[in-house]
Amino acid sequence: MVSIFKRHIKHFAMGLEHMAVALTSILFVAATVGVTPSNAFLAVGLSTLIFHIFTKNKLSSVLGVSASYIGGMLLISQTLGNEYVGFGVLGIGLIYLGVGAILKKFPNLLNRVPKFIFKLSVVYISLLLIPIGWSMANSQIGFITIGILLTLSFIPKVKDYALPLSLLLMGAGTYYAGMWVAPMDTGSIFLTVPHVSITAFTAISLISISVIGEVFGDVSATAMINEVELGEDMSWSCVFFGIGTANIFSSFFGVPTVSYSENNGFLKSIGERDLHPTAQIYTALIFIVMAFVPIIANSLSRVPFPIYGALLLFLFINLGATTLMDIKFNKTKAIVTALSLLAFILSRNLVVVSPITVSFITSVVSYMAIKKLAI
Repeated sequence: MVSIFKRHIKHFAMGLEHMAVALTSILFVAATVGVTPSNAFLAVGLSTLIFHIFTKNKLSSVLGVSASYIGGMLLISQTLGNEYVGFGVLGIGLIYLGVGAILKKFPNLLNRVPKFIFKLSVVYISLLLIPIGWSMANSQIGFITIGILLTLSFIPKVKDYALPLSLLLMGAGTYYAGMWVAPMDTGSIFLTVPHVSITAFTAISLISISVIGEVFGDVSATAMINEVELGEDMSWSCVFFGIGTANIFSSFFGVPTVSYSENNGFLKSIGERDLHPTAQIYTALIFIVMAFVPIIANSLSRVPFPIYGALLLFLFINLGATTLMDIKFNKTKAIVTALSLLAFILSRNLVVVSPITVSFITSVVSYMAIKKLAI
């Protein structure tokens, strides 16, 4: 009984750390699109629990609020209203349920894709996010935080705790220096019934198809960290059924929820400290509590934003670097990487499809072509 209690205390502590990592992007997206943070917290918490039910608590995932949908959400909220944004989110759920049904019908479809292609997607996701982390951290406070992070990362006994220790040290330091900012208003919880709109579907829902490569990359990265063989230990259809159902629920809060890379970056940074998915269940429960007890989020939002930005920058770089080093290159992989990198660079400014999805498709097609031509 004591050992079980200690284990859950450990999971709870890790859940708190995951919450702090996810908080920055949630607050950023919520503030940008005009959704109350309380709505976003509740959507994230419930969505994560739903995802863990469908995936049988095998993946250390937190479903966060995606920034990929910001443009479409702003357009619909400003022209039609938030209830129509909810329909766009509902459409995301229906599309991913459809993807799940296809993968259930053809369970071996993604098994034909080599693991290194999923790893390349993770590397490109990190390349896409590093400039965002840099823009958030680009200040004296952010640079000091990065310095502390790097220093702690080279000390063997504390390197797995570099992120939480850096957050505590910089949080305390800026507090005593009188540098904490005004707390963010988390607002109230508002439920909206989605109103049908073809415009909302095209502006928001269809983005889920264009960014599906990011979902493949994020989820496969989490599975590799948890040593779960997708297609064997757990089906891809369960993943998409989980995300799809989660978005149907979160549509009533006007917030799309998907897998996100900060989660994997953090998992990569903690070594073997606690990779059990139960920690993310605690993260979900913490977010649900935060939706109803605003003082927690108010206090965390007072920590200067560049500190969180520095943590995210560290996570994105660490995720990309460690994933790239995991790939054992040969001639075929080198050619596929070169072609997919070119596709990623050329598609960076496209608005109709994510460069991650473009690079993923390029990787698959080029790999199949090389194998067929026996290059």
